[in-house]
Amino acid sequence: MAVSVTCCFWSDAELARWGDLEIVGRAAEHGVTIDRHPIGDPSSDAIARVREVRHPSAVETDEQVLFVQAYERHIAKDSQLTSSMEGANR
Repeated sequence: MAVSVTCCFWSDAELARWGDLEIVGRAAEHGVTIDRHPIGDPSSDAIARVREVRHPSAVETDEQVLFVQAYERHIAKDSQLTSSMEGANR
């Protein structure tokens, strides 16, 4: 039995991040219809950056997500502290 319809839950940006933006077109060339229903990646900017510089599958476990989110909060807090100190020194 051949596959005739496949659902794709990845956005064009995610397909590009994985390096295979043309997969939908190749499927169509072989008679496979792709039913597109992209689901946005709920990741933070920090998680997106880690995935950009390391690998698209980086930060996949709950523990990794929690670590990156905690680090992101730490950096934001440190940045706010530095900004307020610089303002006080003026």
